[in-house]
Amino acid sequence: MKYIYKLNLLCLLLLLGSCGSEIFDSDIDDNSPERGNYLYESTVDYYAKPTDTTPIHSQKFEGFIEYKPTNRQIVVHPYDSFSWSLIISDSVHNGNKVLWQIPSDQNITVNDDTFTIDGIVLDEYNNEDYHVSIEGDSLKFKYRSYVLDRDREVQVTRSSFISVKF
Repeated sequence: MKYIYKLNLLCLLLLLGSCGSEIFDSDIDDNSPERGNYLYESTVDYYAKPTDTTPIHSQKFEGFIEYKPTNRQIVVHPYDSFSWSLIISDSVHNGNKVLWQIPSDQNITVNDDTFTIDGIVLDEYNNEDYHVSIEGDSLKFKYRSYVLDRDREVQVTRSSFISVKF
């Protein structure tokens, strides 16, 4: 009886050890957010030319955002696309909000495509325009991206992000 008990205990330990080793020994990168990041939904409108006012089409994206105020950076991780980041600058506190600007003519690369972005006004404070707003558990920002290439059907996008802290 003592032998069967030890054998069962050994089998149980081997079973638990073999199941757990996959979890603890491998690098799991499932593009999941960590606590403190923001889950977002964005709307992107696509335009053929910079002067167009009617989009060719619109698309919604979801994912998560890493807000890195010490690095002055926002890193966007779409669930169904490539991650990318943008630089933010000149923050101010306005009551319970923190406002940031997106510097003009900033280049971002998504996959192998490079775009120039400019912030779109989201809030105003002391006669300054701000493109990023953080209030409580909410992070919002708007920008326009463009690439001036006559061979492209889409040359300009306008994007707005709304996110909630996870």
